[in-house]
Amino acid sequence: MKVGDLVQVRPAKVGVYLVIRKILPGDKDFPRYRGASEEGPLWLLFGDDIGCAPMNESWMDVSSEY
Repeated sequence: MKVGDLVQVRPAKVGVYLVIRKILPGDKDFPRYRGASEEGPLWLLFGDDIGCAPMNESWMDVSSEY
């Protein structure tokens, strides 16, 4: 997974979201994030229906790589 990939979120797999950036521990925009959990790294996604929202990698499937 990398910035620019288009992903779908499980289990619904409805809609496509753009991966904006990886969220790292200590990120000032996500101060309570301490690092990758058993669900994998945290990524910031963008979609028309959600705007920008964080999502764990384990819930995402890459539908198009760039």
